[in-house]
Amino acid sequence: MIENGHFYDLNCNQKQAFEEIKEKSKDAFAKFLKGYDEVKFKKAYPKTFEYLTDTTHFYEDKFGQLQSYIKREKRQLLFDTPNRVSVDIEISIEKAEELTSGPLYLFNIKDKLNWLMIYIDGKHVTVASKYLIQENLWKMLASELGAIMSASGIEKQVLLNSLYEVSYGDPCFIMYEGPNRKGHDMSVVLSVKYYDSVHHFNEEKGSVPLNVQKIKYRFRGIVGWCSYWLYVKAPKDFSVNVKTNEGSKFNELSSQDEEIKALYCKATMKRCDEELTLTVDVVPSLRKWFLSIYDLARVIRCVAILILVLRILSLTCAWDIPCVSSDMLRSVPTIIFAVVAGLITTRGWLMHEEHVLQPLGLAYIRLVITLISLAACMLIFSLPLPLHEMVMLLWDGVIKLGELANI
Repeated sequence: MIENGHFYDLNCNQKQAFEEIKEKSKDAFAKFLKGYDEVKFKKAYPKTFEYLTDTTHFYEDKFGQLQSYIKREKRQLLFDTPNRVSVDIEISIEKAEELTSGPLYLFNIKDKLNWLMIYIDGKHVTVASKYLIQENLWKMLASELGAIMSASGIEKQVLLNSLYEVSYGDPCFIMYEGPNRKGHDMSVVLSVKYYDSVHHFNEEKGSVPLNVQKIKYRFRGIVGWCSYWLYVKAPKDFSVNVKTNEGSKFNELSSQDEEIKALYCKATMKRCDEELTLTVDVVPSLRKWFLSIYDLARVIRCVAILILVLRILSLTCAWDIPCVSSDMLRSVPTIIFAVVAGLITTRGWLMHEEHVLQPLGLAYIRLVITLISLAACMLIFSLPLPLHEMVMLLWDGVIKLGELANI
């Protein structure tokens, strides 16, 4: 089974249609927008129009002071499990002493990032509040927003809240206090850390109950003119593969390690913006073992059912079938119990991962129950008793199992 999913986009830049903005707007601001079409609003309030329809570009263009000092970006995707990842981003900033203290725009996100932490040279950095961002937005759009307030009668804070809510994404501004040391040509390292999980959107049925994760990850750099590194590490006992699109700027660094993939993109004038496909699967050696014991158990199950059917026919029709003698039926359960032991042991190995390996673990449990039941039937039908007494003995066993299940 193939599970298709994606991670949240970092630094997303999706545009919005003006009609979509009108539909999302509420109360007095929605009433104000009803009097405008796209052309009329864009002509009257060009900066506000850009902010609403192309929010990320607006932030990068109007608040992009930090971006011009970024020279290198490294990202690490460290999988804890095939379904959960820790994202570490390391950004190299040069000439940090030239940056102005205060809120600096870093990136825009569509969805809230789980446990977001930001550091500069190991020192924790505070993320600016929504209201501080709105104040900076007011300074940039003061003339246009003042005109909107005069035309609509909307109060300043209400208007700022309305604009912020209908704009795309959730911007991240950091409170920069200057470098931790003094000097010229200062270089600092800004670190961003957060956690993410695979957000599944569909499944492709497969012939074996062993999940493979195919994860879409959009890599859009924080800035354009810098080099990019991407390092992906699979969880324990899993392998990872990174597939790039045709014409990708990423070059994969050669590695014989199935658990690690490293890619590099050299600096160009154009920002790196690519969609990568990460495939997380069990390492080939373990995959062969998991599926081999699974297939072996299924074959043994079929053979055991066939032997039982032949045994019942030999008893009811008085056929002489040497391969289903009492001695044979007493020896086959030994093989069955050996396979059951292998299934139980392998099932214990699967306990550390509850998502990708869960279908295979459940298949093992079903096989164990089926094989133990078949072994019990064989032992009963190998007894030197009339057929009806064997059936009654088997029925009594089923009743007792049912009673135990109800306790």
